Amino acid sequence: FASSQGALIQGNTVAGNNFVGIDSCERCMHLDNVVFSNGGFGLRNLGLGGSAYGRNTFYDNNAGGDQVESGGVEIAPNVCSGNTICP
Repeated sequence: FASSQGALIQGNTVAGNNFVGIDSCERCMHLDNVVFSNGGFGLRNLGLGGSAYGRNTFYDNNAGGDQVESGGVEIAPNVCSGNTICP
């Protein structure tokens, strides 16, 4: 799932990708998504252009490693499993 700029990414289930779940979105808002069983981070490149995220669930991404790549602004709690960086 890759998007461009200024999008609201909300209410999606993103699963089973060989790479990251949600990738490279500048100035985007990520809310209420369930992201699991992806080969890389559940959510990546948050630092691009001030993206924000909240109320998402991430599990079993990135081979049990960090679920969310650092960066971005957490505007509400997120739920993560495993050995995670999930602010």
